[in-house]
Amino acid sequence: MITKDRPPAIEFTGLPHRSSADEPHVPEKDLDRIGIAVRGQDDYGIAKVTLHYRIEDLETGKEKGKGSKPYAFGLPPTQLVLSLARAPQLGLTVGDRLVFWAEAEDAYDLDPQAGPHKSTTPPYRMAIVTEEQLFRELRYRDEWSAQWYDSLKVATLARRAPPPRMSPEGEPAANIAKKLLEAIPLAEAFRGEAAQAIEQYFQSLAGAE
Repeated sequence: MITKDRPPAIEFTGLPHRSSADEPHVPEKDLDRIGIAVRGQDDYGIAKVTLHYRIEDLETGKEKGKGSKPYAFGLPPTQLVLSLARAPQLGLTVGDRLVFWAEAEDAYDLDPQAGPHKSTTPPYRMAIVTEEQLFRELRYRDEWSAQWYDSLKVATLARRAPPPRMSPEGEPAANIAKKLLEAIPLAEAFRGEAAQAIEQYFQSLAGAE
């Protein structure tokens, strides 16, 4: 039985990105902590993984350099976790933008004319800045949200003075009950015995005072 070969699956792991749409700003002093690693799998095994990268000027977007780092496997693993590079090894400095992506080739060789199947990750971006630049961005970034506003409202309400009492301090509970029953729009079915039961309950409270 001949089974159809599937292309390899590959993705970055351990990056400071939530998705490929992010462009985190990394202080130069923290570059040593940034590693570029991938994990992948393939039914016939992964024969080669290549890291492609391009360095751009953060202000102008002009290309400053590019390169690639291939990693080949004599015995293609069906699953792998591979460290491709550390950020400092790519020659990054403040004011650079790193654009990088990875490509995997499987070990499928039943059709030499077609060649191996390939898969590529989306391009990821990362900007290199100073600590001062990062601080200014965090200070002036617009982080307004409904959740933040709700918490602000709660804090403000806690500082407000309580509303004044609508009844005299020493007014009997039975009188208060009567006022409540008159003020609250009750359905006809709720009047009569139910209303009387409420009034009797408040009167019992008044008797216990």
